[in-house]
Amino acid sequence: MAEKQICQRMQKMIRPYLDDELSGRDSAQFIAHIRECEECRHELETSFIVDYAVRYLDEGKMDSFDIKGMLDARIEEGEKRLARRQTLSVLLWIGIIVMAVIIVGILISFLLPELFSRLTDLFRGSIEYISGGAVHE
Repeated sequence: MAEKQICQRMQKMIRPYLDDELSGRDSAQFIAHIRECEECRHELETSFIVDYAVRYLDEGKMDSFDIKGMLDARIEEGEKRLARRQTLSVLLWIGIIVMAVIIVGILISFLLPELFSRLTDLFRGSIEYISGGAVHE
C-alpha cells in the first residue's frame, strides 16, 4: 500500500480513535503509525485540540493547557491498554492449552487401562495361536 493511502486510512481512524472505538488491532496500527508519521500526528493533534475544546471548554473543565502533553499521555495510555490486552490474550491461550492437556490426561487415564488390557489379551492370544500352531504340526 502506498504511503499516501496508508496516511488516508490512518486519518480516517482519527475520530474513532478519539472516541475509543478502534479495535485492539486497529488501535495498535494507528498508534504505531502516529508515532512515525509527522503529518498524521499533526492531524491527530488538530482533531484532539478541537475535540478537547468542544468537550471541556464549554463545560469549564479546562484544567490544563498542555494539550500536546495530554495527547501524548492518551497515546501512552492506549499503548499500555494494548499491552494488557496482549498479555491477557496470551494468558487465555495458555489456560486453554492447560485445560486441553488436563482433559487429554483424564481421557488417557480412563482409556489407557482398557486399551492396555485389550492389547495384553491380543498379545496373549497371538502367542497362544503361534505356539499352538507350532505344537500341532
